[in-house]
Amino acid sequence: MYLMRLNNKIFFTILFSLLSIITFAQEDEYWNKLLNEEVEVENPVYKPVISLGAGLFSFFGDIKNPGTNILSGQNGYMLNVSTFVGKKNMFKGNVFAIFGSMSGHDFEISRKMQLVPAPLLPLDSDGEPIFSNSSFSTDFYQVGLSLEYGFGHFIKDQRRFRPFISIGFSPIFFSPKGNWTYNKVGTTTPNYYHYWSDGTIRDFAQNSADAWHAKIISLDKDYETDLSSAKLYRKDSYSQNSFSIPVEIGLDFFLSYRVSLRVATAINYTFTDNLDNFDFEVAKNIGAKDNGYNDIFTFTHFTMNFDLFSEKKSYTIEKMFADLDNFDYEVLLADQDVDGVLDVMDLCPDTPEGVRVDSITGCPFDSDLDGVYD
Repeated sequence: MYLMRLNNKIFFTILFSLLSIITFAQEDEYWNKLLNEEVEVENPVYKPVISLGAGLFSFFGDIKNPGTNILSGQNGYMLNVSTFVGKKNMFKGNVFAIFGSMSGHDFEISRKMQLVPAPLLPLDSDGEPIFSNSSFSTDFYQVGLSLEYGFGHFIKDQRRFRPFISIGFSPIFFSPKGNWTYNKVGTTTPNYYHYWSDGTIRDFAQNSADAWHAKIISLDKDYETDLSSAKLYRKDSYSQNSFSIPVEIGLDFFLSYRVSLRVATAINYTFTDNLDNFDFEVAKNIGAKDNGYNDIFTFTHFTMNFDLFSEKKSYTIEKMFADLDNFDYEVLLADQDVDGVLDVMDLCPDTPEGVRVDSITGCPFDSDLDGVYD
């Protein structure tokens, strides 16, 4: 029996301690709400947002790899700085820089280049015919401006994601290289690739006297020929600078107020047909067909956006005194059981009238801590 009473005392001691802690915590939270006010900024000042990303270049011109789509291609990297344009923050202006590489290889066009009559082929410094092919690779640089619309007229509130569309103008810089030759073991002079009608690449021409011992070879990764100055099948060299019109669509996913993730694809229509060194003039001279439009490429990317400098959307005001205008005095000063302890602090709000209570908890005394009030 003694142990039972002792256990009851310990239990109720712990219970009253926990209740006291909860009461004081609630009271502290209550006063914090009175002394601290969260204020929303009506017109926060937005500063430029910095974005870093990576993606894939895909080429859609005369020369392209089989099965090309926007999710296949060469790596590209992007730096973007954006800021709101206009008073209502419905539009954004972007300044961006993108760099990477693009490449392509069309076997059928390569084979047509091999079939050009020998008298029409240009000659190298040794007087030997130059056999070219369509394989190309170019380093690529793009800088530009764009105007972006985030559908603010239709999407009023801040959601976890937001679609957008943009259009811009961009200078582009490229330097196409061709993979026309390889170094054969035991020789010091470059050797040309030869494309056969069976779809193979060999070290001798299909109609040559040595065709009987021709070996199948593969393209190396050395793009050694500057295509813009080679003038093969064309009269003049061409500029390696041009312009493009990028149209971009995508989604922004908001990870926090300061950080968001962008997934987007930009479709670029260029003002040149020579990103791949193949245009109507080359097509005419080798008996091939030009696609009839300038080169197009896409850049599909993931970008992290960091809003590091904009003003917060809300801030907390710490008051020296509580704002009493909004006090509910009846609630604040209520004492339901008239025991002298206000209800906001009273753990026993229904104490019978006339019973002595603890001035802190508002509960009747339990002198022997047996769980039964005196």
